[in-house]
Amino acid sequence: MTTPSALVRKEIERFLKSPEPEVLCISGAWGVGKTYLWKEVLVDAAKAEPPPPLLSYSYVSLFGADKLEDLKLSIFANRISLDKSEVAKYLQWSLSQAKKAQSLLEQIPKVGGLFKTLGAMYFSSIRGMIVCIDDLERRSKNLEVKDVLGLISYLKEERKCKVVLLLNDEELGTGIDDFRNLFEKTIDTHLRFAPTAEESSTIAFPKPDAMGQHIKTYCVALGIKNIRIIRKIERAARAVQPHMQDFDPEIRNSAVRSIALLGWSLLKGTDAPSIQHLKKRTGLTTYSFEKDKKLSQEEARWNSLLDNFNWGSLDELDHELITSLETGYFDPAKLKAAAAEIWKRLEHQKQDGDFEQAWSGYHESFDDNQDEVLDRVFASFKHTYKTITFTNLNGTIRLFRDLGRAEQAEELLKFYIDNRNEPQKFWDLDEYAFSGDVKDPGVRAAITVKFNSFGNTEVNMAELLEAMGSTGKGWNMVDVDAVAALPVGEYKKLFKAERGRKLKRIVNGGLLAKRTGNPTPGMNTVAESTLAALREIAAESAINARRVTNFYGVSLNPEEPQAQPPETPDDVEDKPEDDDEAGLD
Repeated sequence: MTTPSALVRKEIERFLKSPEPEVLCISGAWGVGKTYLWKEVLVDAAKAEPPPPLLSYSYVSLFGADKLEDLKLSIFANRISLDKSEVAKYLQWSLSQAKKAQSLLEQIPKVGGLFKTLGAMYFSSIRGMIVCIDDLERRSKNLEVKDVLGLISYLKEERKCKVVLLLNDEELGTGIDDFRNLFEKTIDTHLRFAPTAEESSTIAFPKPDAMGQHIKTYCVALGIKNIRIIRKIERAARAVQPHMQDFDPEIRNSAVRSIALLGWSLLKGTDAPSIQHLKKRTGLTTYSFEKDKKLSQEEARWNSLLDNFNWGSLDELDHELITSLETGYFDPAKLKAAAAEIWKRLEHQKQDGDFEQAWSGYHESFDDNQDEVLDRVFASFKHTYKTITFTNLNGTIRLFRDLGRAEQAEELLKFYIDNRNEPQKFWDLDEYAFSGDVKDPGVRAAITVKFNSFGNTEVNMAELLEAMGSTGKGWNMVDVDAVAALPVGEYKKLFKAERGRKLKRIVNGGLLAKRTGNPTPGMNTVAESTLAALREIAAESAINARRVTNFYGVSLNPEEPQAQPPETPDDVEDKPEDDDEAGLD
């Protein structure tokens, strides 16, 4: 079967073989290979026997072109011969020298003006040749489309030239109306070049090596047609490989697969899912039972594409690759650490079975196989539970409940809760990035009970308060609640043990609620315990009373309002507040 691209090629060949003046327009999206195809067919035609009837050729890009006079001069300056004789080579050399002379002479006002005046004479020599005008949509706003089309019509009618116009007509901007109005009068043949992803990848990888074949396969699967994007993906995929050499080929291929999708998204390729959509996606939508979730048509289309690509959600390596692609360089240590985590998970999945495969009978057919599907998922779940996320746990439990196996649903849930030997932080739904997708009440309740079963774990009180009192450091509200439960004596003991600026950061961290607009109950409790501890320390000696009052703004009378502590502890300097504190007369 002849492809549309092959038909476009055939029409270009016809155009070149005909001696008649004609205007051919080839339109298509940016990066699909319009210019590449035109030049490839032109070179083949020049080598053929007999050669094209017109042997003089000029290629001009309008990228940034500002004046019609410059376009005319460029057509002359860029003229070459398709004839390979010595005379033609000499002519080509002479023209190249003229082009170099143009840029030099234009730097001299008077001579440059003369050179431009002579441009009309040079342009008068343009007759009976092939002229290719590219990038019409990228011209300067000072160069109007109607003037370019007028010149093209003149070249055809008066100078008997064959003109090919390459453009992305969807990006013509303010010139689109002129283009449409003058189209029929100017263009004889219009070809729309819209290659398939397979054709674009073949252009990008005419003779792919093993790596190129992997990249080509993934780009075709995603439907990427922009050759420039494909080649940027290739550069990134090859650049990451030296950092993946210590890992199994499966990990290296996974990195290439991720770069294909993430690169396409970050480069904003046509139809590519946004990077924000990829970040919030929690898994294959075949696992989702959230019928009430509203998706736009675009999001639904993206999800369908990602499902077909068998893409669930971002993993550790993907997040690191996003950072690398955005910054333009790879951090070897971080890449290797992320790859090691993925490798451990893949090894575990290989040993214990593939959970996703167990679901294939559910989402890949309309067979009457309910019992078979549930039995496979049940068995696989107990082998792969260590790698199952809360989101997929939720989906599995919902599946069993909805299909009448509530007892097995409870059995699987209990098995998961009892056998996942993870630290308390793992069970904190508030810290789980996709907590909103865990909607089954039974699942949420079981996870919460597991989290609460740990009680108040031992918290490094000093580290937490210092983090609360320091700018740019994160801290966990669960830890705040644990510190809030400690007696005032622990606060006093800590304050007495610390020294220097760290002491000031710790104390001001304890007082954070006093300068926070909407403190939590736990933060308020920490602040009250801090105040109580400081007052006890102040009662020990006169000097400590002055320290507590002057350095931290704490009133020694609990009935009086407290002064505001410094905004940041680093603003508190190790110096007294007044001359008396300094020991001056």
